[in-house]
Amino acid sequence: MSGLQYVKRMTPSIIRILARNPSPMTGQGTNCYLIGSGQRRVLLDTGSPNDESIVSSLVDVLDSENCEIDKIVISHWHFDHIGGVEAIQRKIGSDIPLYKHKRVRYPKVYKGAGEKMPSGVDIPVFEEQSWNYLSDGDLLETSCGKKIQVGFTPGHADDHIGWGREN
Repeated sequence: MSGLQYVKRMTPSIIRILARNPSPMTGQGTNCYLIGSGQRRVLLDTGSPNDESIVSSLVDVLDSENCEIDKIVISHWHFDHIGGVEAIQRKIGSDIPLYKHKRVRYPKVYKGAGEKMPSGVDIPVFEEQSWNYLSDGDLLETSCGKKIQVGFTPGHADDHIGWGREN
């Protein structure tokens, strides 16, 4: 993985931070995004549950951009997207508001589908966190005055959201 760029500015208001959790399921790592251009920004996804996954790169970006996290938004409950919440809270601040869509139960093809990690380990439960639940069509404001519109897109996960920018 030498030469891999863990942090990359995608647009003037979006910085991709690659979580250091490579695997057959995550490829080179999970893409997480710092969104906005002002002092307070939105973090989309948190990587896996260890400090090395995203925290060190995230702290460096926050320092270099002279900014802080206004809110954390989780695209879906899979471990590599939600798992870093506690590490980020421990290192950066436990008072950052957390946002995600509620899981919507639907009939499964087979009993227990989607409830275990590829290794067979049970998926950790993150519902005990203090979540602000999102709904389809909600608007999240960034510090630069732009709004991100939430779109409920179940399929990959039963709480998956997509997003588009509103002006």
